[in-house]
Amino acid sequence: MKSRRAIFSRPRELFVIFFVVTALVVLALSGMFSRTRLDRYVPKTRDGADIISLIQKFHKAKNEYKLHTYLACLSENGKFMFAGSIMVSKKELEKLLPPFWADRRSNGQLTRPSSREELNGNFFSGELYDPVILVENDRAKATLTFMTPIVRWTTKLFLDFQRQNGAWLISKLEWDMG
Repeated sequence: MKSRRAIFSRPRELFVIFFVVTALVVLALSGMFSRTRLDRYVPKTRDGADIISLIQKFHKAKNEYKLHTYLACLSENGKFMFAGSIMVSKKELEKLLPPFWADRRSNGQLTRPSSREELNGNFFSGELYDPVILVENDRAKATLTFMTPIVRWTTKLFLDFQRQNGAWLISKLEWDMG
């Protein structure tokens, strides 16, 4: 009898192990794929909708290397993270972005991050997810998750906005460095 019982208890143990492992895999995968992509986010206010529209325009211009559209989203007196570390003005970006983007397009060495501190969306193509927007009068802040498509590497993007002449503009752009 004991040997028969041992034979039948083993499949139960295997079933429990299989069930637990399957549940953990499903949980991990759902965490990786359960984000709200920016184009599917539904803002609660008109200001939120305007800010989301601006972020989409800005992100599309970055991905398509459209300098004038990209710069049109930025405040004249803002500060923007460039190439992983330095904060620059809009005028400086106008000079720095064309050669940076040309090197990215050609898969050159200059636009590859050389350290962990440089890893951000300036260097990679990806999508924006899970926006959190806080509006206070003519100023706003947004935090978004940036994710690359294949490896699904993520980092945070922090944006400050300022309403100027009735329109929102990005006044600060920073990538998470940690």
